[in-house]
Amino acid sequence: MKRTALIRWSFLGWLTLFVSLALTGAGLAADTIKLGIAGAHSGDLASYGLPSVKAAELVVKDINARGGILGKKLNC
Repeated sequence: MKRTALIRWSFLGWLTLFVSLALTGAGLAADTIKLGIAGAHSGDLASYGLPSVKAAELVVKDINARGGILGKKLNC
């Protein structure tokens, strides 16, 4: 019984490690870094959220003009 539990936990550990490394590798291979901006983008509160989007776009434009982050361009 203990041996079966050890094998099961070992398998789950290796599976978790493999999936996390696979997802990290996919993120490193991208040419751009995509940013999300949280907030109200439509509806009654859009007047508060849209200026945040515009500010983020200005910051992204400035960072991309300076060469991006680690050589990668930003996108929002």
